[in-house]
Amino acid sequence: MRPDIRPPAVTVITNKLQPQDDDLYLIWDGFEQSPNGSVIRGHNIHPTNRNGEPHLAYSRSTETEVKDVETLVLDDKYSVVEPYVSSDDLTLIDGHDFEFIHEGNSLLQLADVRHDQYQTSTRPRPIVEGVIQAINIATKQILFEWHSLDHIPVNESCLGLELPDYFHVNSLDAIPSGDYLISGYNTCTIYLISGATRAILWRLGGAHSSFQFTDGYNLKHVHNVRFRPLSSVKLPSSLHTTATSKTHMPLSLFDNAFSTTNSPTSPSSSALIILLNLLTKTAYVLERYPHSGGSYAAIFGSVVFLPNGDRFVGWGSLAEATQFSQEGEVVLHARLGERREMVGSMKVFKRPWSAVPSWRPDGYAFSWGCGWQTVVYASWNGATGVRSWRFYGGNKTKDIGLLGEVRRDGFETMFKTGIFVRVAVLEAVGEEGRVLGRSEVGRTFVPEVVESRGCGEERCPETLDEWFKDVADGCFERVEEVRGMMGESQVVLGAPVIHFN
Repeated sequence: MRPDIRPPAVTVITNKLQPQDDDLYLIWDGFEQSPNGSVIRGHNIHPTNRNGEPHLAYSRSTETEVKDVETLVLDDKYSVVEPYVSSDDLTLIDGHDFEFIHEGNSLLQLADVRHDQYQTSTRPRPIVEGVIQAINIATKQILFEWHSLDHIPVNESCLGLELPDYFHVNSLDAIPSGDYLISGYNTCTIYLISGATRAILWRLGGAHSSFQFTDGYNLKHVHNVRFRPLSSVKLPSSLHTTATSKTHMPLSLFDNAFSTTNSPTSPSSSALIILLNLLTKTAYVLERYPHSGGSYAAIFGSVVFLPNGDRFVGWGSLAEATQFSQEGEVVLHARLGERREMVGSMKVFKRPWSAVPSWRPDGYAFSWGCGWQTVVYASWNGATGVRSWRFYGGNKTKDIGLLGEVRRDGFETMFKTGIFVRVAVLEAVGEEGRVLGRSEVGRTFVPEVVESRGCGEERCPETLDEWFKDVADGCFERVEEVRGMMGESQVVLGAPVIHFN
């Protein structure tokens, strides 16, 4: 793997999908560092639509917390359309959740306001309150704003500790009625907030729940609460003809069932679909998809409904993802990173994405010297439509010829030229042979004897940052001799042109 991109490996543990769906490899690595060298952390990356066009959206920060972030929207060239930052110095944008509403004209986001000395019922102390904001993107006008301290006292925290972040808002969803679903992780409660009056319309869980679980389910710490249409869930037969949006409301959520301050509430973390009866004020679990290993995600987690009815679950801090059929069968299970690595994932999505980056493809060519073949590596961070790579090489830039074409093999594709070439260039090829991008011309890197320790037959890991280097002119006379003996067509060694249907 190229030295500037070192993402955690994806390990597929279970895969029962069709062959065309089972090719999992890296497409884009958006790793960044700030000017002072600190790591920029990305949160909540997901596909979205802006003005009818597909985009990627995510939040980023230089803090270890998901606080004080800026929200970025990228087009299909990975160019930033517009960054969204806090409107004042007191409100810190929270990267747990955001979405575009009003046909993409407004941004609905979470935020926090920190009070150094807030007067509680006992004494003044630091408090962080949760905030909801709906902002007009064009004018930056705040259309809607809700503050937790106006409605929820600090003594409703379910942690049993006097932590400043008594509420910890971590989930937000605008529902068809114009109201807002939010989750307070540290109050163990899901709230429906009126979009008209800002009043709390009902609560699920916590000290003052409006609903009683008829199955006795104990719901506390959750993430990624979403409203779901009745048509998208498995209703019992008794409700097929009687349930309406006025009588019942399905919710999907990720139940962490665990926190560092409370005992587990279930045998494992799980994805849940809960049905609320708005008339009887009762609730029960319609669908539950537990972690197959019985593990708990201490933080984060997500649930996505796929078009075919499957449920796609991200296991938060466990850094795993599972696709379930509606019958509960695991059809795909994958892990991000190795067990020993400190890797986590806020949310996991599975959606179509197509992009051609604004930057060129990258290439790296390596050889031991005249008597050795050149090995070329091709990659294009962010590109989705590459079907094959064409490799060109030769004695000098003006003498470059086609060496071969091979099918794309994951994020980075290796090609063995069979001969030594001084310079190399590569092309990314899409459907019907269309050239999507072309790399710059680069020189083959040949290590000196003193720096070759640690080099393998096909690459030199310790010196990958020195991509290209001049070598002795005598090598190139040998290249022409080999070409003359083999014939031009024989230079393509085991690499016929690949055609894709």
